[in-house]
Amino acid sequence: MVAVALALVALSAPAATAANGSTGGGSSAADSSAAGAVPARVHDPWLWQATVGQRPAGPAALVFFTERTRYLESTGVLVARDGAYRLIPIRIAEGHGLLSPDGRHYLRPQSGELLDLTTGRQSRPMNPGLDLFAWSPDGRRVLGSRGNDDEVISFGPDNQQLNDPEKPDDLLIVDPFRGTEQVVEAGTFAAHHAAAWSPAGDLLAVAGPPDGNALVPVLLAVALIVRRIRRRRGSATLPAAGPTPHA
Repeated sequence: MVAVALALVALSAPAATAANGSTGGGSSAADSSAAGAVPARVHDPWLWQATVGQRPAGPAALVFFTERTRYLESTGVLVARDGAYRLIPIRIAEGHGLLSPDGRHYLRPQSGELLDLTTGRQSRPMNPGLDLFAWSPDGRRVLGSRGNDDEVISFGPDNQQLNDPEKPDDLLIVDPFRGTEQVVEAGTFAAHHAAAWSPAGDLLAVAGPPDGNALVPVLLAVALIVRRIRRRRGSATLPAAGPTPHA
């Protein structure tokens, strides 16, 4: 039986402005009923299609990924609001990134690089190693997870293991433009498999396997943890967690 934990985290951050649902586009390259709407269909780009760095075309209506490009491997494809297509080359073993709610930025996983789709410029304001989950609805924050495992297992003279390389991951809220990070106290997870914001940006839902060392009893199937974050003089204070129901 694999234990799974679910955490619902309440944030007292200001309510997010409504995400612009019109981050879509349409033209002859993408079928759409009206300009400014998300296209109903997308097509493979031309083999000679320009990249975002060569000819910026943001804001984007959407970004999709396909191997049917001149790179012959998974490549990001930007569909602009006017229907223009641009390529977002992806490095070997790089995962799929996140498009901001306003369609102006593409955030690369792990590297922490932020690509401005309107200018083609790329910067790295964030620390690397972040697994990305979702932009906040207002486009000001990003939810992600970073592992804390030791890279090397150490052994003593009698071949006894000296350290525990498997440590719980951190759930983080990151400012993708300034690189500041805030650890979210959402229980003790061995890892985070998925996370999402509420539409208002004041709640987080997190799922993943809990830390085995923190399970009481071992047959815990689902844990629900509610944490409220209060902002006091610009810093977050965390009251004690409520009761943890378990099966």
